[in-house]
Amino acid sequence: MADPKEIALDHFEKVLLAVAAALLALVGVGSVGEPDELKKAQGLNKDANKVKSFMSSSKPQLEGLPSAVKELNRNLDSNEVPNIDSLPGWVSYRRPGVLARYKKEKPKEKASHAPPIDVKGDAGERGKIVVSWGLSQGNQYVVVTEFHVQRREGENGEWKTIANLRGGETSYEDKDLKSRKTYFYRVLSIAEIDQESPTVRNQKLTLDASEAEKSSSSVGPFKTARDVYVIPSNVTPVTQEMLIKDRNAKARAYVYVYKWDAASNQFLKKGFAAEQGATIGSKDPVKMRIDGDRREIDFNTGAVLEDCKEETRPGKFGQQTKVGVIVIKWPDGSTEEATTQDDEPGKGGE
Repeated sequence: MADPKEIALDHFEKVLLAVAAALLALVGVGSVGEPDELKKAQGLNKDANKVKSFMSSSKPQLEGLPSAVKELNRNLDSNEVPNIDSLPGWVSYRRPGVLARYKKEKPKEKASHAPPIDVKGDAGERGKIVVSWGLSQGNQYVVVTEFHVQRREGENGEWKTIANLRGGETSYEDKDLKSRKTYFYRVLSIAEIDQESPTVRNQKLTLDASEAEKSSSSVGPFKTARDVYVIPSNVTPVTQEMLIKDRNAKARAYVYVYKWDAASNQFLKKGFAAEQGATIGSKDPVKMRIDGDRREIDFNTGAVLEDCKEETRPGKFGQQTKVGVIVIKWPDGSTEEATTQDDEPGKGGE
């Protein structure tokens, strides 16, 4: 047997129509005044009230609540997560509930050694060339302990170390020079790691062996101020008469050699007889008393007396006069003439 409650729910509209029709019938019957119909209407009205009371007290059937597991799986499904572009801009930079922290590591320092800079040479003073240089700003976490001054004679000479200096020095006077020579210079910097630096200790920095020695660029050429002169005082050329007497006769000259002495800051003078083809000066040092001190002076010039002659030349006052002329060949192969009219060094000449 069917449940009345289900029947009422399934035919709710029909019941309402029946109630409405019954009311209309009651109105019609009431107007005629038939007692039987009125009883039926009252019965229907009573039934309608029961239906109404049932409907007001009845609760509709609700769908089951969603499963918690299904909801959790849906939230964890990447396909279900909304696109980040659709979210507010601030979400992209500060995710709710997420805190991130990181520490940026400072890059490790590096020890570096740079060569000397601004290397210069000054040959302005006679008898010496002054070499100077500066420290590079490229030195990092190192200490320069030494400077080695190197010199090269001429364009194709070999580099030779002429001085080892402490790291704090930045100049050197080279006095061991030869006359009529040109020189080139460079400076080597020797360094080691700065053990006093906190950064060196904290980061355990080291200096590569290949970085310990750095060479500057070379400077030059610097030509030495002239420190030796040869000036004749008497010249004897070979004459026909001399050759008749001696077929091997050679020209001769008596010359003065002027040698610069740095210690006394002056030219020292010594006379020598020279024969054509022979070296001018002395092979051995000559002992001389200078400013009260007896010293040995090297008057070996290395120059050769190439020729001797007499010529007529204008004198100091314009008159024509005979002068003795010698031709000198220096060790570097260059030649020059000197005459009996030439002035002593420092006295009208150089």
